[in-house]
Amino acid sequence: MRCTIPLGFALISLFSSACATETDPDEHGQAALEMLAEAISFETVAGRSQVCPYARTLKARFVAAGFSETDARVFELQEDDTCSLVIRYPGSDEERKPVVLLAHMDVVDALPEDWSYPPFEMTHDDGRLYGRGVLDNKSGIVAITSTLLRFKADGFHPVRDIYFVVTGDEETMARTTRRLFVQVPELLEAEYALNADAGLGVLGADRKPVYFQLQTAEKTYATFELSTTNPGGHSSIPRRDNAIYELSSALGQLQGFKFPIRSTDSTLAYFRETAQLIPGVVGEQMAAFAANPSDESAIEFLDQMPGEAAMMRTTCVATMLRGGHAENALPQSASATVNCRIFPGVSLVQVQALIAEAIEGHGVSIKPLFQPSANPPSELSESVVAAVSLALQRDYADIPVIPYLSPYSTDGAIFRANGIPTYGVAGQFIIYPEEKRSHGRDEFLPGESFLKSLHYWDVLIRSVSHETPD
Repeated sequence: MRCTIPLGFALISLFSSACATETDPDEHGQAALEMLAEAISFETVAGRSQVCPYARTLKARFVAAGFSETDARVFELQEDDTCSLVIRYPGSDEERKPVVLLAHMDVVDALPEDWSYPPFEMTHDDGRLYGRGVLDNKSGIVAITSTLLRFKADGFHPVRDIYFVVTGDEETMARTTRRLFVQVPELLEAEYALNADAGLGVLGADRKPVYFQLQTAEKTYATFELSTTNPGGHSSIPRRDNAIYELSSALGQLQGFKFPIRSTDSTLAYFRETAQLIPGVVGEQMAAFAANPSDESAIEFLDQMPGEAAMMRTTCVATMLRGGHAENALPQSASATVNCRIFPGVSLVQVQALIAEAIEGHGVSIKPLFQPSANPPSELSESVVAAVSLALQRDYADIPVIPYLSPYSTDGAIFRANGIPTYGVAGQFIIYPEEKRSHGRDEFLPGESFLKSLHYWDVLIRSVSHETPD
């Protein structure tokens, strides 16, 4: 049964009777659910002027809980109408390097007419929590916020400083993230960052936990503009050359082009360890690739699986088209936006050269729209793996923690570019990829998964704030 969750709603009854889920929330869980409903209500889409109000709302919660104004700061980026929030939870040992907890407030837009539920109201339906950002990434913000607030109320004292960094434009240009290292230079001293916007717990079709993906690397986000020009003319007298046709032919060539196979220690570990959990030919081919990344048979097989294929090479795909200026005139220009996710260790120049080679002969110019930062992989940390494994124990027993390379890009790439090892450790568990609707229609998170993520972050933050270095 569907239950829309308005602001100020007494969530004691949320999971009772018709709105019951498998796990009844305790007082902490009820408060977190109300906080999540509040978060979804802020339409933190680029250009809608809601990020800064949400940042100030979060700050007010921390100040009311006892954090000082100097330890709860909002940084406004006026030219982009967005903000970031930095919370410092002081530790007792100034010699210990701090740990950063990372999340982002902004979301991709959602058209109400496309959704089955109001995208900016959290709706509970059949055990699921629906709303834009409920998975990407407001559940992460809320889980960390509610945990830190409860720590403060309980008098918890970490050994090292904990910085909670919440950025405001991860889904667009990430300028708030880039500026943080000037605004809060102490972040550069961090031993590592734990990113709530990456990593994932994987459930089987029976909803039983299978494994946990710990992100140690991500692809570099880059975008190119491919353009053609032409003298044009009257549409009643077609030319043999045509800007739209030439661009279309080039895009067809690019569609069939495959970038070279690549691998890292993390990707090979992912294929090797995941293969042990997947029966049949899929597991066999994953194991074969892990043993020999040049195995043509394994490559051909895994290439048919989009998620796995994206972990084996750079990918580029056309995402937007523009062309012509009048219906009765031959096009004088046509252009396409091509978005690339570049494998670690591959440069923008190399990718541009390969695109040029793939579409040679079509008279198309190629221009990168911005210069991405280097995004080196993070070396796997035994202490982080141990902390994550411990945090999973209560609700997910002894499931394996498997490193992986994410095909998407997050704020973690900027932290890595600034020399801070960064690990994606989001605590949500879903059936993957079926239930991963980030950026898509009817984005949701299982209610049980959200409540269990509160247990997870409690143990994880306690563990890393007291841990000894590797």
